Amino acid sequence: MKPYILPILLLAASVSFCGCGSNGNEETSDETVSSSAESIIRADISEPAAPESSADTEITSSAESSEPVSTLPLQLYRAKSGYLKYLSKYGSMTAVFPEEFCIPRSDYKVKDGLLLQNKKGTASLQLESLSAADMTRRSFIEYLKANYPDAEIYITDNKTIVCKTPAKDSDGRNVLAYMMAVITTDGYNEAVLYFNEADKDEFEAVFKKISID
Repeated sequence: MKPYILPILLLAASVSFCGCGSNGNEETSDETVSSSAESIIRADISEPAAPESSADTEITSSAESSEPVSTLPLQLYRAKSGYLKYLSKYGSMTAVFPEEFCIPRSDYKVKDGLLLQNKKGTASLQLESLSAADMTRRSFIEYLKANYPDAEIYITDNKTIVCKTPAKDSDGRNVLAYMMAVITTDGYNEAVLYFNEADKDEFEAVFKKISID
């Protein structure tokens, strides 16, 4: 699989499936309108910050003693049986997700995020914290509806924005991009799950196991 930047899909890296079948969150007034649509869809793509100290190279567990990381990248920790926790470099985002997403993609760099693929190579998970001036749930949803007319867009009981939309990967194949986002004081945090359209039933269930703040 190789990720690439979709020109329309929210700052996200889609994937090519080759050879395979909060802290800091704050409620802002929904009456505030985003100053520019560009503030929603633009992100700084850059080299990550310098590696963190070796103290961060341990997986911690609320139920078990810490154990050394040998195959997982920094910023990932053991959350509970079958799950990992991601902590962003700047403390602006946390995410919990199934541990099958444990292989980092080094060819997609973001300022404050991580792109992972699952062990089978059939799906990718993008985690990212983004800045966007004057962002609100209302302005964000209005933008999504205007730009993704075929998407399923809704808000969950815990105020998470969900957008499920069809897309094309870099080989022109049909894929699905499932995004969840939460509004923060500085913009929003997102988790985007990419997978083959044919695997929809499998990854619908996986998507429900992901949480962010």
